[in-house]
Amino acid sequence: MNPYLIAAYAVLWVGLMLYVGWVALRMRGVKGEVETLRDLLDERDRAARARAAKRAQSAKLATQAAPQPAPSAGKGSQSANPPGSFKPTKTGASKPAASRQK
Repeated sequence: MNPYLIAAYAVLWVGLMLYVGWVALRMRGVKGEVETLRDLLDERDRAARARAAKRAQSAKLATQAAPQPAPSAGKGSQSANPPGSFKPTKTGASKPAASRQK
C-alpha cells in the first residue's frame, strides 16, 4: 500500500477531529450565551409581571376610591344627550366651502 495514501488518510482524520473539536467548543460558548439571554429574559418577564400587578392594584384602589354616581330617580331623569352621544348643530359647517366664503 502507498505510504502517501496512508498519510493523506491520517491527515484527513486529524483535520476532521480538529474541526469537530472546534465546533464543539463554539457550541459550548453559544450554549452559555443562550443561558445568559434566557436568564435576562426571565428576569425581564418577572419585572414586567410585577409592574403589571402593581398597576392593576393601583387601578383597583383608584376605582374603589372614586366616588360612585348618584342613582337615577327614574326614567325621566336621564339627560336628552347622554354621554358619548353626538347631536349635530346647525353651524354652517355642512355648507360647501365655496358658499361659506363671501
